[in-house]
Amino acid sequence: DNRLPATATQANLLVLVDRLNRDPRIHGILVQLPLPKHLDEHAVIAAIAPEKDVDGFTPANVGRMLIDLPCYLPCTPHGVIQLLLRSGVETSGRHAVVIGRSNIVGKPVAHLLMRKARGGNATVTVCHTGTKDLAAHTRQADILVVAAGRPNTVTGDMIKPGAAVIDVGVNRVADPKAKTGYRLGEFVDLCKGPHTASTGEIKAFKLLSVAGAYWRGDHKNAMLQRVYGTCFSSKEDMERYLKCLEEADKRDHRKIGAELGLFHIYHEEAGAGLVFYHPKGALMRKILEDFTKDLHLKRGYDLVQTPNFLRGKLWEISGHAEHYRDNMYYFQIDGEEYAVKPMNCPGHMLIYKHRLHSYRELPIKLFELGTVYRYEKAGVLHGLLRVRGFTQDDAHIFCRRDQVQGEVEKVLDLAFEILSAFGFKDYAIELSTRPEKFIGKPEDWDLATESLKKALENKGIAYQINEGDGAFYGPKIDLKLKDALGRQWQCSTVQCDFALPERFDLSFMNEQGLSERPIMLHRALFGSVERFFGTLIEHHAGNFPLWLSPVQAMVISIRPEHDDFSKTVADELRADGIRVAVDARNESLGKRVREARLQRIPYILVIGDKEVSARMIAVRKRPETDMGSMPVEQFLGMVRKEIVDKV
Repeated sequence: DNRLPATATQANLLVLVDRLNRDPRIHGILVQLPLPKHLDEHAVIAAIAPEKDVDGFTPANVGRMLIDLPCYLPCTPHGVIQLLLRSGVETSGRHAVVIGRSNIVGKPVAHLLMRKARGGNATVTVCHTGTKDLAAHTRQADILVVAAGRPNTVTGDMIKPGAAVIDVGVNRVADPKAKTGYRLGEFVDLCKGPHTASTGEIKAFKLLSVAGAYWRGDHKNAMLQRVYGTCFSSKEDMERYLKCLEEADKRDHRKIGAELGLFHIYHEEAGAGLVFYHPKGALMRKILEDFTKDLHLKRGYDLVQTPNFLRGKLWEISGHAEHYRDNMYYFQIDGEEYAVKPMNCPGHMLIYKHRLHSYRELPIKLFELGTVYRYEKAGVLHGLLRVRGFTQDDAHIFCRRDQVQGEVEKVLDLAFEILSAFGFKDYAIELSTRPEKFIGKPEDWDLATESLKKALENKGIAYQINEGDGAFYGPKIDLKLKDALGRQWQCSTVQCDFALPERFDLSFMNEQGLSERPIMLHRALFGSVERFFGTLIEHHAGNFPLWLSPVQAMVISIRPEHDDFSKTVADELRADGIRVAVDARNESLGKRVREARLQRIPYILVIGDKEVSARMIAVRKRPETDMGSMPVEQFLGMVRKEIVDKV
């Protein structure tokens, strides 16, 4: 690592290059382009490859230079060749097409491809993204190296069947700081590393599964085969991990959701990423929503509701049209552009701005369970955890500067109260600070960041700082909950937002009678109802606490003559607010009890001759606890307490 200070001169740089060239330990020189404007890139390249040809490289010297373009994932000629060789693709006698900047990637890769033809003849065509009839070239390629371009520069229909495709990923914009090249001896790989020095370090490994994956995650592209595997330094560690995977598979919310009849996604009929809640799932969702609405009302929030689509101009004001358009659904009404809302924020801005506010009114807290729609590629959709339509428990708190810390503390208290009620007790907290690119004044950022820190420290909450990982519009606190398997799930967030109050020109009258800009806290505690629901299913493995279960008790009559009393018991429980079902089918008692257990119903109430004559019920508690017979009133008293305590 020979980094130069920003004040380095051209002479300084050339002296460094010369010293590196003479050092026999140096296998290659990494040059990050573009260089500062006062330095001459061509002179540097010439110094590294002094016998350059017209394009800046000579076959004899190209191997000493590795190029890293900061606006793309790093791509090196030798890295591409290493990847090609590792794939086992034969180059001799084959035609290759390289898509890349001629002097940076194209020519070097083309030359090395021919050198690696193992004595046979190989033909290479170098193209760039603007080449006329690019598809005509790519369809002729036995080997296609994609080393430039943007997503969908090359699509599945542009590839010759059976062709070897080396996609080095430079067509994806990435963080310039990302280090994705790794060297081990003479081996160079296009990944972050590290690699083991020897396969002898791997004591246990196992191939897990095979699945299809669209090239570049785009369903329009060719379907590839992805092989999943894992390895560990000991067999014991691997067995523990595999056991954890097995348990995670049992808890998969997609399987349990289907088994319990909670939800379904009709990919073919209705579309991918769109959730249909069946009766039990819709009931659970109502319980979730009613619970959080009631708590928010008690904490001084005002409920609001905003439309599902808004004029396109509003999204231009908010900045979504500029930064988020590819994830939005636009359409025309009467010749004017509208968009389905991907977020609830602009609607809340309009409600706040509807009238003038005094500093005495603040904080103003607007809460909405708002359904939003965002475009996600089909390849990344996953049950309830990644969908295209979902509901956020969104709130925006408009407050004065001196109220930020106190309001953040209240948000944290509410988040912990809500999450603990659903059985989550363990969390990981992160505070993300100002990134390199941000809006607003540094002093506002300092105030907001310090307020978030003090809020966490005053509550005695341990947290980690993610330097520079805040949103461009303000610092944030992220709360990741841990489930029964110790897995972390992104859930609650509270963010300071300097952008929208500025964009929508929000204000309030301060103590001096002057107009002042409020600070806005954006927060979501479930994150989204769908994602939280999926997490909840996996955390409890479908064995929901009594207060949350869609069916709290199943009444089973042993024979038809017991049906009347069974219905009487069910009516009495229903009148007391217990969610109950009756199974009077002409099936064996064992089968009906077994099916009720598979449905994870907390209580099974069996009624036979003895129970009818004594006006009692035989109670079985999940999973298999026989609590004996008891009067209905005693059972009601027991379950009432369990529901109130949210055990």
